[in-house]
Parts: sequence; structure tokens; C-alpha cells
Amino acid sequence: MKNFFLIFFWKCAAMLIVSHAQAQQRIALSDVQKILLTTAEGSMGPSTEIDMEVINENGKWNSYQVIRDFFNTDQGGERSSISLERKLIATLSALQITAFLNSIATIKPVLDDHTFNLSTAKLKADLQKEVREPGKTSKLNDLIDDAAISRAILGVIKDIGVADWGKTCSISIVKTNGDVLKMETRHLYITMLPWTMNKQDSYDVNINAFFIAAMGNQQYPNRATLDINNLEDCIYDYLGGNKIAGTLKMTKPGN
Repeated sequence: MKNFFLIFFWKCAAMLIVSHAQAQQRIALSDVQKILLTTAEGSMGPSTEIDMEVINENGKWNSYQVIRDFFNTDQGGERSSISLERKLIATLSALQITAFLNSIATIKPVLDDHTFNLSTAKLKADLQKEVREPGKTSKLNDLIDDAAISRAILGVIKDIGVADWGKTCSISIVKTNGDVLKMETRHLYITMLPWTMNKQDSYDVNINAFFIAAMGNQQYPNRATLDINNLEDCIYDYLGGNKIAGTLKMTKPGN
């Protein structure tokens, strides 16, 4: 019986080690040849796809737009325009690339209060900046508490059934040995989290930050959706902030 428990213990330990190893995606900066990114959105009518490439050139990680494709199925599926011009759109530092690689080193499978670094105090303080008249805060204080924030996050970060609209963002890390690690998200809601890699979901906002940085100043598809800074606006709406805007003399963040 003792031997049985020892065998069972070591089998469980081995399974945990394998599971942990599968969750690791450790890639050194020196092992990266290039990083390919695609962002696309479309409907039954017009659709846009942007392909980008981040590559090390003389110590600088330059991000290029390599394909810009716009087509409209309302016009018989004929492509309206396509650009194959290789255009420099951003330059990222080695620290930014390393931070991205570190962010995927461990899968973050759970969405929790720490994912977005939001707290009741922070959210109230940020929204309070939009109040135009002093003293009009009672409704705001009643509206936002820890339970409400958690409820709102779960309510906002949820897929909705839209048959005629789609969003896609993908990242492929091409290593110097030819191996490729791909991650992708197709969620329609704000943040588009989680990203899926090797059939595992990861709620990591640092992947979003890298994607936006690679876009530079370009207003490409899904930029606003990936930006977690817009999450407060969505929480505000979800909690009914727009309904009390007249009382608070408040404008929504970003407006």
C-alpha cells in the first residue's frame, strides 16, 4: 500500500511538471528572427486587414506595414484597394520586445481583479476628474464599489453573438531556428482578452500593449478595442453611469 501511494504521488508530481512546462513559452531575444502581426475587422460589407512585421535592423526593432488590404463584399467581393508598400510605422526598443517575451513566458489563464490593475479608489478618482461641478459625487460613490467593479468587468468582458461582424488579431514569433509560436484572439469585446496560444488562454494585457506599440501612431483596426485604457469607459456605461450623467454633470472619459 505504501508503494502504491508513492507511485501515485510521483505520477501526480510528473503531471504537474509537464503541465507547468507546457505553460512556459520562454523565448530569448536573441532567438527571435522576426515577429509577424495581423489585425483585421470586417462585416458582410467592407473589411480591412493590416499585416505588420517587426524585425531587428542594426539593433533597432523596426515595425513595418507590409500589406494593407481593403475590400467590400457589397461590390461583388472585388477588392477595392490593396497596398504592398513596405512602410516603417514604429521603432520599438529591445526592452519592449523583451517585456513582451517575458509576458508570454507564463500563461495567465484566469481573469481576476489584478488583470487590469483596477480598484474602487482608482476608478472613482479617474471618473471624478470628469465631474464639472464640485459636490456632485454622491451618485458616483453609490455607483462604484468593489463588487460592482468585479461584476462590471465580467459583464463587459463577454462575447456577444454578432453574425455579420468579426475581429481578428494574431502574433507569430518566428525564431531563428524556424520554429513559430502563434497567438490569436477573435473576441469582439473591449480588450479582446484572452489570447490563445498552444490551445491555452492567457489574460495578459502586456500582449495588448506590445501589439499597440507595434502599430505606432496608425489608427489600424482593433486599436481602440485592444486598448485597456478604454475599459473604464465601458465599465462606466455598464454600471449605468450614462444614466446619471445629468446629475453628476459628467462626461464620459475620452469625450
